[in-house]
Amino acid sequence: MEKRIENLEKITKRLARRQGSKAKAVVTPFPISYCEIGDDVKGDIFKFMFPGDGKITKGIIYFGKKIKDGVMVTINLSNAAGNNIKQFVVEEKEIRFSPDLGVLTGNRLTISVEAVNSEEKITECWIAFLWTPDVSSSMIKKCLISDLENVSDLLSE
Repeated sequence: MEKRIENLEKITKRLARRQGSKAKAVVTPFPISYCEIGDDVKGDIFKFMFPGDGKITKGIIYFGKKIKDGVMVTINLSNAAGNNIKQFVVEEKEIRFSPDLGVLTGNRLTISVEAVNSEEKITECWIAFLWTPDVSSSMIKKCLISDLENVSDLLSE
């Protein structure tokens, strides 16, 4: 009988410990990038369609050399309802941005570049951004808290 009480106490302690514990999950953003190299890079150089709802969290555009009068960058996010267009001039070799821009399944992103001074030529343009899918677009895996605790223990060693 005493052995049984000890086992019940042990189980009760474990359950009490688990009740207060929290589990965390990481939703990894997807890096999406492209590079265009040529004698005169201009126009629509990047196109991407989103396969699920989510958010563009960070982005970077890099030019191989600084264009003296700058580069006009046009970002067009379109869907059946219309277009959302942003234009800005980049006067450095690199620009980083955090738009936190929400996107829906089927949204199409087009990025265009063109030197402000038509006599200058863009010869190299790199574009990259992070897209984080909504949880509704993610695969959900169920597991026991004890499994998560075992993984946590392994990572902390």
